[in-house]
Amino acid sequence: MPVSRRDLLLRFGPAALLVWPIVRSAQPTHAGGNISPRRFITFFSSSGVHQPFFWPTGNPGTAASSSYDVTGTSLEGLAPHLDDIIIPRGIRMNRGGNDSHNEGSCSILTGRDQRAESSPYADGESLDNYLGKQLSAGQPFESLLMGTRLQCTRPSMYISFDENGVENEYLQNPFDIYNSLFAPLVGDCQGGGPSPELLAARDRRMSVLDVVSERTSVMQARCGMGQAQSQKLERMAESIRSIEQVLDSIGDPVTSANCEDVRDVMTGKPVDNTDANYPTILKLHIDLMVLALELDFTRVATISLSLGGSCGAPMTWLQWDNNGSLETIDSGHHSTTHGLQRNVENHIEKLRIIDRWNFDQFAYLVGKLKEVEEEDGTLLDNSIAWYASDVADGGAHSTNDMPFIVAGRGGGSLETGYYAQLEGTPNHQQLLLSFIHKLGLTEVTSWGKPGASDGGLIL
Repeated sequence: MPVSRRDLLLRFGPAALLVWPIVRSAQPTHAGGNISPRRFITFFSSSGVHQPFFWPTGNPGTAASSSYDVTGTSLEGLAPHLDDIIIPRGIRMNRGGNDSHNEGSCSILTGRDQRAESSPYADGESLDNYLGKQLSAGQPFESLLMGTRLQCTRPSMYISFDENGVENEYLQNPFDIYNSLFAPLVGDCQGGGPSPELLAARDRRMSVLDVVSERTSVMQARCGMGQAQSQKLERMAESIRSIEQVLDSIGDPVTSANCEDVRDVMTGKPVDNTDANYPTILKLHIDLMVLALELDFTRVATISLSLGGSCGAPMTWLQWDNNGSLETIDSGHHSTTHGLQRNVENHIEKLRIIDRWNFDQFAYLVGKLKEVEEEDGTLLDNSIAWYASDVADGGAHSTNDMPFIVAGRGGGSLETGYYAQLEGTPNHQQLLLSFIHKLGLTEVTSWGKPGASDGGLIL
């Protein structure tokens, strides 16, 4: 007979309250027997792409066959990583019919339509919020949510939502993020370790875990459990040991090169959080994200680059060629997509440069993930990282042929290195469900609004 939370609470007291969530969030063995955890990363940039510049030339196929080419496209910066990415063409954004940017942002991770124009905006939980609870159980942070220069409060500002559809707030200042989250944990990167307060908190938590760990064997003996329940208890004990290891590692020397690189920047003079410093701030966010994943502080991370509909930073760090004279791009991405209506001169040429720059930043993330070696591959090998947007074509606000890029092998669950024209017009909810399954949560049978993911997996 299955053991319920009530049974555990009656028999074993408060310790059961700590054990129960661990049982529910215990993860299955990874495909292929890999031992590193799986991670999920969302890299979101609003306002889509200029479609004629985006898709590879040639024919769908594998990177190894050279049937397609990204030279001269928005994806050219990803050329060194073609073996590590999937370019799926034909996915439809299945969202509500109100403002395209608001609906697209609310739907991109929830798979549901926008709920309202005032908070709570969404009609359900976002995938990063859900996966944070599943993949990061026992880690210092369930997930990290970072935003770069998101300046206007409107539904399109948010892509991450809790169980009630309430928007999760972004961490936008990288120096604040480092000082509040990382500095106490990484110490000086040379063994200086965390603060005494953090160590004391760790010891208090460890004393509780010791009691719980001892009681797991007692539970197994006294509850009359069968093989399945016994195996669940064994997994529970393993989860408790993994928590202990995480807590233990907090006080150990951190020797990661990424740690030192990030610390050197973060402990220097802060960079002003201004539009002009947008590229620098974004890079700091990406570096912090990779460090958090490398050190297993979290296994889910989300970053948002821009805001659809308004308030996008003027991309003055980019230049365009005006008949041999390089001139600054002084419009934001969103305004440039609507160049004719917004009187943006030569907006098509500027979009070519802006789109390429956006995907270059994703390429930077992919490259950083590949640099981190783990026991069974790289951090990228054990991750699913995807480039997402709220609309397909920024000017038309279209929903077909969404410009999604998927990177990483999900711990061996994904085959990469191909460009695919998908059959039919699969909904983006099917892609989200595919991510869930590839991350090992195969008991989940649907995601998003009813019926939207019924077409099945597309990866």
